[in-house]
Amino acid sequence: MKLRIGSRRSALARAQAQALIETLVRLRPDVQPEWVWITTTGDRVRDRPLDAVGGKGLFLKEIEQALLADQIDVAIHSGKDIPAQLPDGLELIATPRRASPYDVLLSRNPVEASQKLTVGTGSRRRGFQLTQLFPRARIEPLRGNVDTRIGHVREGRLDAVVLAEAGLQRLGIEWDGAALRLETMLPAVAQGTLAVEARASREDLRELFRVVHDPETERTFRAERATLAAIDGDCFTPFAAFAQQFDDGRLVLDAALWDDGGQLRGRVRVEGNDPEALGATAGGRLLRQP
Repeated sequence: MKLRIGSRRSALARAQAQALIETLVRLRPDVQPEWVWITTTGDRVRDRPLDAVGGKGLFLKEIEQALLADQIDVAIHSGKDIPAQLPDGLELIATPRRASPYDVLLSRNPVEASQKLTVGTGSRRRGFQLTQLFPRARIEPLRGNVDTRIGHVREGRLDAVVLAEAGLQRLGIEWDGAALRLETMLPAVAQGTLAVEARASREDLRELFRVVHDPETERTFRAERATLAAIDGDCFTPFAAFAQQFDDGRLVLDAALWDDGGQLRGRVRVEGNDPEALGATAGGRLLRQP
């Protein structure tokens, strides 16, 4: 069967989408992929921070329009790019097994908390947490692909940058750096996940992608996204959430929310079995905290 697949044009988006479809084709050799690479609003805006552009789903809008217009059959997204609410008529039909959810601090030399550093990141979530880890650091706004960001460090323009470990792994980039674990930097919602989106009427595609779907990832993905929905946030909100599933099926969700000035409004940990209820509880508690 021919399968028209839409994805962003960036090197990382292409690498992770192609790896997923290669797995699908190994399991379903009858699938014939046809790639449609799409430039999104988020990709085009290079001269200003994305949160200054406004709106939600800046890395998805054009791809979802192609889905609704039946120009593609499925779209493959980074989970953390997906807004809490999808357009009418579209659904997420599969979430493959999650890669690393962690952030990595990349630097030319080992760094210590007491150092006066210049660190690049385009994320307020990362920036606010970095100032707690490195009180003397200056946070520099940063855009561009992974190679561009690493180049700022290699060429000495920055002392360090923070990147998602999953992205480095998917691109096959090796770099000496420190993984920032939950105790020091809580990740973005759905960081390390991929999601497959299709028109809600395409139950055949839901069945097709079942072979690459991971139920545990789906549950943690739903819990984190439910938290995002509860605070009415998007990918620019200074907010973090990470859910883990234990052997007994219990979910544990950590979440944190900052105000626009970088002050921590609150950090919560909740446990339960229902992903949506868990997210709603965590989001409600964060919003009630002063």
